[in-house]
Amino acid sequence: MELKNALKKANMTQKELAEKTGLSIYSISAYVRGLRKPKVETKAKIYKELNIDAKDIDLFQQAEVIFGSGIPVYVVYKGKYYKVVNDD
Repeated sequence: MELKNALKKANMTQKELAEKTGLSIYSISAYVRGLRKPKVETKAKIYKELNIDAKDIDLFQQAEVIFGSGIPVYVVYKGKYYKVVNDD
């Protein structure tokens, strides 16, 4: 799940997430825009505040790895199917 969608689903702003995690608003903004990737410890803080199970995020990351194969990829998250699409 992309961070922007996770924030929206949690009804939380980037500023609120920054305050709750102790991260800077600039870092959160960079993660949302895909300019930077958070370290594992940082991901854990973000997942905790957004109430996201890390194993669910890992499923999306694994699916994204096989994009180049031309095979449509679907991930099940909380009982719903999501097609992983490339925004490039």
